[in-house]
Amino acid sequence: MDPDVATVLGCVPGFALRYRQLVAECDGDPGPAVVFEELAELVAELVDQLEQAQPELTACLAAVEAVADGSDAAEELVGFSFLDTLSPAAVRRLRPLFGPATTAVLAGLPRL
Repeated sequence: MDPDVATVLGCVPGFALRYRQLVAECDGDPGPAVVFEELAELVAELVDQLEQAQPELTACLAAVEAVADGSDAAEELVGFSFLDTLSPAAVRRLRPLFGPATTAVLAGLPRL
């Protein structure tokens, strides 16, 4: 196997199925250029998914921010029902998108 293809497969385990399909379509050896073309298609699909999810994610976080900013139940709803339910990794990734009220609620939580 080409070492560059091996690198892709080692770094992107989810690409293995697509790679096996390429191998079958290309009689056992798709070659690195074809593999990288397929990898580019996967990346383009992932970018499209991100772009499609962005408006809904923005709306969700705006709703959370509105409750964090104006509800007497902000600590319970935003802090414990919402933020505490997210994984720490998700909180880290979303933190730059939080508004100031959500960030303030987050600061008051013990484990996040």
